[in-house]
Amino acid sequence: MPMLDRHRFFLFALALCIYCWLFSSTEAFTAEVDKETKRVQAFASLISAKAGKMDSRQIWSMIDDYKRGGTPSEYFYVEVASRLFSLKNTSDALKLCDLGMKEIPNSYQILSLRGQMWTSVDELDRAAADLKKAAQMGQKFAPTYYRLANYYLASEDPKSALSAVDKAIVLDDEKGGTFHRFRAAILAQLKRFDEAAAEQCLAIKMSIYDYERVLLVQELARYQFGAEKYKECIDTLLSLGDSSKLARRSLDNRSILLARCYERLGKNIQAQAALKSISMSSEHYPIAQKMLLESYKKCGQKKEYLEQERKNRDLFKEIKPL
Repeated sequence: MPMLDRHRFFLFALALCIYCWLFSSTEAFTAEVDKETKRVQAFASLISAKAGKMDSRQIWSMIDDYKRGGTPSEYFYVEVASRLFSLKNTSDALKLCDLGMKEIPNSYQILSLRGQMWTSVDELDRAAADLKKAAQMGQKFAPTYYRLANYYLASEDPKSALSAVDKAIVLDDEKGGTFHRFRAAILAQLKRFDEAAAEQCLAIKMSIYDYERVLLVQELARYQFGAEKYKECIDTLLSLGDSSKLARRSLDNRSILLARCYERLGKNIQAQAALKSISMSSEHYPIAQKMLLESYKKCGQKKEYLEQERKNRDLFKEIKPL
């Protein structure tokens, strides 16, 4: 074999060996990661299964038992704290984040999660400290900026919230449309309803869960209503289809917004029909009865007005002021 070809073959063989070593190492590492992931997920599922059946002492006894099986990973702290947080056990979730930060002080993921929890309990100074530090530590971690947007919105600073969520979208435009849905809500806070509606349409298109559709569509309708696009709002609400397929609460939410749209378009009969369809158990029922009274008065429907006036007198006598 000529010297040059032999040299090339040697370099190729060396590269192949390095590649094989890296591949085998990656496989081994992946296997370890998968093993740890499964272990953490099994533990988190156990926490969920026993939710409401254990006190804090029992939860921490389980965590101590887990730690005896090996040093917990960053994923353990993030996943289990997130699970506790979703179960409304914020105190233990925060305590676990504190422990995680002691064990892994450079973890911007744990710090970011803790900042989100502080926002949820209205500890906004602590939330700001954690989230801003997490953003410095992990500048390309999109969830931190999403959580910062939540913090800014809770701090009544929607402009900063919009800037933060925009950065989250640039870094990692997650598949389910959550960032865009939140961006739409921020735009609505800023009274930019047309933009909010356009953003919500994108969130609906990106949504991967069927169960979210009704809520997402109703949010879109509210933004269209805010933009005074009443006909579009009605079309959006009616796109939800057969009333019999909607949950009672969703149906009542749709009816009250339909009534408001019809009222503004001067379609009083349709507005009255929507108001009458609202169930007595609905939070909208009292306001619907007041709207009916005003509608009958405006339309000169004397008989209906007198009946509704009598009904309202009895109704609001029973409703005690808060």
